[in-house]
Amino acid sequence: MSAAPYSRNGIAPKAVVLIAGLISSLAALTPAVAAPPAAATTAAGSKTATPPTRDLPQLLACMRANSPTRLRGQKVTMELREHGELMRTLRGQLYVKRDTAPGTAANGTLRANLRITEPEALAGGSYLITQTQDYLHSGMYVYLPSVRRVRRITGSVADGSLMGTQFSYDEFKQLQSAFGDLQATLEAPTTLDGRDVEQLLFAGAGGKDARYDRVRAWVDRESCLPLKAEFYDGERVVKRLSAPASAIQHDGGLWYLKRIDMLDVLADATTTLSAEPMAVTGSAAKLFDPEQFYKAP
Repeated sequence: MSAAPYSRNGIAPKAVVLIAGLISSLAALTPAVAAPPAAATTAAGSKTATPPTRDLPQLLACMRANSPTRLRGQKVTMELREHGELMRTLRGQLYVKRDTAPGTAANGTLRANLRITEPEALAGGSYLITQTQDYLHSGMYVYLPSVRRVRRITGSVADGSLMGTQFSYDEFKQLQSAFGDLQATLEAPTTLDGRDVEQLLFAGAGGKDARYDRVRAWVDRESCLPLKAEFYDGERVVKRLSAPASAIQHDGGLWYLKRIDMLDVLADATTTLSAEPMAVTGSAAKLFDPEQFYKAP
């Protein structure tokens, strides 16, 4: 089945395009191989020694290494709330793998597949991201049972929401790549929720279509996971990403977050993404193949 393009001016509704961005952010919820820590975490959010200090290149490299080098599976839940009231729940399965084969970038390239299982109206919908150094083989794909075709998402992605979620594709792209497309500045270290954190300021990409002027992130010094990020439009914070210290998990040398919240400050609406481990039964080759990903596992 060949992939027809989904573009901003194509037939895909904005909501369909933006759900694909969920794949990227959820990569942070999978167990992550991190640099050897100076402090051993004995329980969620706790530590026993002073975490290491890193310069900017080392910190960015540590952040970008926080996706698994082996195929990982997660059961994913997305809860959408408005003014504190639960409005909708989505469930699915997420598969993520970072490729570290020769010829890839220093920290590898990410492949991820999100399959929606609930609600029934979206069940079977599948969303794929493939990041490689070869532009022709990189991309984002979506399969909808109602359309029965694979669509490749191309062009600029509109600023919209998926069924009330507080995420856009670009936000998830930046989170997945540790804001790799943006110029970073290391600011003064501080503490957050009882954790030592580094502050990073990322300059916006610029241009008339840019959604944000800048993004400020608070990165846990021990795990290199983002515990907070604020997205600015001028002097105003319009969105805020957060994860409590209790969401930090360390098991068998793997770091991951079990929960992420994204708040739309202006709308007082939040999407909470949570995950739990799941046995992987599918083939990695099939899961990340643009021709077959929607059939797996």
